[in-house]
Amino acid sequence: MESENPPRNIRFVAYTSEEPPHFTNESMGSRVHAQSCRKNGDNIQGMICLESLGYFTDKPGSQELPTLYGMPEETLTYTRSRGIEPTVGNYIAVVGDEQSASFLARFDDAFSRHPIPTLPLVMPEMRFSDHLCYWDEGYPAIMLTDTALFRNPNYHKHTDTVETLNFQAMASITENLVSAIKKLCS
Repeated sequence: MESENPPRNIRFVAYTSEEPPHFTNESMGSRVHAQSCRKNGDNIQGMICLESLGYFTDKPGSQELPTLYGMPEETLTYTRSRGIEPTVGNYIAVVGDEQSASFLARFDDAFSRHPIPTLPLVMPEMRFSDHLCYWDEGYPAIMLTDTALFRNPNYHKHTDTVETLNFQAMASITENLVSAIKKLCS
């Protein structure tokens, strides 16, 4: 008997060449992969980019707002409605673009039961990691992040060491990610 839900392929891909001078260029590892998928006609239902998921703090004023023009008031209201103070670096952002909005909503529904609050945002200007290459190829993609440079004072510095990471939060994120992927694939 054939299943109503055919099995899905899940690929775990680690990219090289994400940082400058490759970032946004043709040599960027995720660009090479996304273009190869498009060329092969791969039916990608969604890409989840894991970007900087280890720095958390409850210190007021520890989180900058990741926008060029400030956070719109309705976004700030929504953020607070999810139990998040936008200037405290103790939540996870899930970022997508307009074409990824449906995938982002499904992922957030499957993932948001996490003890660390999540903030789903449609922010196409957040082109700071490997997900952007999938957006460019027309695939739905989201970035799961602690917001990196908007929070972590050690980001890309010699002080970015293992001692600055929150392993309990990272383990919890990993467990919830596995659960969310299972839900998305069922």
